[in-house]
Amino acid sequence: MRIGEVIIGIAIAAALGMVVAAFLFVRSQGGDSGLATSLFEPLTQEFETNGRPEISVESWRGAVTVRPGRANLVTVVIGRTGTGATEQEAFENLTKLESRALEDEENVITVRTFRTNDAPAPPGTRAPITIDAPEHSRLNVIATGPEPVIVEGITGDISIEAEGSVTVEIPHGIGFTIDAMTTSGNISDLIGIDGSGGRTLVGERPGDVVIAIVLRAGGGITLREG
Repeated sequence: MRIGEVIIGIAIAAALGMVVAAFLFVRSQGGDSGLATSLFEPLTQEFETNGRPEISVESWRGAVTVRPGRANLVTVVIGRTGTGATEQEAFENLTKLESRALEDEENVITVRTFRTNDAPAPPGTRAPITIDAPEHSRLNVIATGPEPVIVEGITGDISIEAEGSVTVEIPHGIGFTIDAMTTSGNISDLIGIDGSGGRTLVGERPGDVVIAIVLRAGGGITLREG
């Protein structure tokens, strides 16, 4: 990016499940792309839980990050981004991507990003998801974009199916079983589990608390200790 200009659009705040959203226009120029406009809309929602929620994430395009937060609160931040030659085109492309975060039932939270009516969207259209959750949360992630999925410090069962890369960081002293497979790239086992191989990893580490980890990735997989 050689030239950049940031314009704050109209801010919107809605008291509906602690929802806060705002628009941010970013104009940039670089390379052969000419002048482009990006429209960024962050959405923040909070859900009170009993400390061990089940969190289901379906991400169409955008990085997914899950990390430990407060003991009885799940905070979800979704950042929709649309790009175009003009602000109007950027807004139209942004609206082709929907985002939802809701509590389906008590202690079950679903987070989704998806295309509106399967409308085509340019590569710059995406919606990264960041979730701060109680460390004992159970997690299920399906991510169909090329962006990474990163999970850190979660001590509940973890299931991830992603087209991009996957990184899981296990807290020190937590036992687990691991069943991991990648169709492209390799598995980087930084913990040293028996049974590790190039594109598959099946093994376990004993502990007083044992969680189940199932990973399927189109890109590389990294397993590390935090």
